[in-house]
Amino acid sequence: MIAKSSGVAAGAILAALVCLPTGASAQGTWFTNEASFLAAVTVTGFDTYGDLTSGFYAGPLSRLSGALSLSATNGLYKGAVAAQPTISTNNPEPLNFAVTGFDSIGALWNLTDINFNALDGSASFEIRDSTNNLISSYNHTQPTATNFFIGYVGQSSLTNLKLVAAPGAGTPNRFIGTEKTYLGNAVPSGGSAVPEPGEWAAMGILASGLAGLVVSRRRRSA
Repeated sequence: MIAKSSGVAAGAILAALVCLPTGASAQGTWFTNEASFLAAVTVTGFDTYGDLTSGFYAGPLSRLSGALSLSATNGLYKGAVAAQPTISTNNPEPLNFAVTGFDSIGALWNLTDINFNALDGSASFEIRDSTNNLISSYNHTQPTATNFFIGYVGQSSLTNLKLVAAPGAGTPNRFIGTEKTYLGNAVPSGGSAVPEPGEWAAMGILASGLAGLVVSRRRRSA
């Protein structure tokens, strides 16, 4: 009887872990792959900022019919990274996104210098609710001087969110910017986003280990 209970408990743990993507939480899932993010959401709008004139913007930028607002304490700058229109803080401060009516946001990001040259380094991302409570966070290290994708797929109940993007600690003279921003809502899939390819591999290793644990316990009980 004890052996059966142990096997059932371990099997339940195995089933639960196999269904949980890496980077997932009760609040949502972070994605570092653009295609995987787009597969997990219904995209309602995206912005490439090509209509903006290069230069300085003191106040918030209202985009996508008011569904997206971009701001930074010392204003925003429109420039170009590798000929791609980019909105940056051009200061070592956070770039803030306020989103209305959506639970998911993703973007192609850049770390740049003051002349909009791409750099490597690290960046931090936070999702906050409409009253500024921290919901989830993610840290990223970018090893090459090129853009990178970070996206967040939340719950349908989180329809007013804030995304705070900032240069990581220990990477001076790096500024955060975005060249393309998506807004969307999570595709209903039983509560979990589709894991990325690397996540499937990690879960396969974990599943094998737990399956071995179940077999081992049954043999000892016999």
